[in-house]
Amino acid sequence: MDDKDAERIMELVPNAKYKKILANHVIHAFEQKQYINAIEDFTSDLKESSERTN
Repeated sequence: MDDKDAERIMELVPNAKYKKILANHVIHAFEQKQYINAIEDFTSDLKESSERTN
């Protein structure tokens, strides 16, 4: 996915979030810490959002 694709998704999907990590194709292998941090941030945001709506 390139920046143009990401911009288009952000236009089409309400409340979408995009985190760019420069890591070639196998992000979880080349940038493990950044990948894990991004996943943890994402799940934390989901949990907080769920708690606000309940």
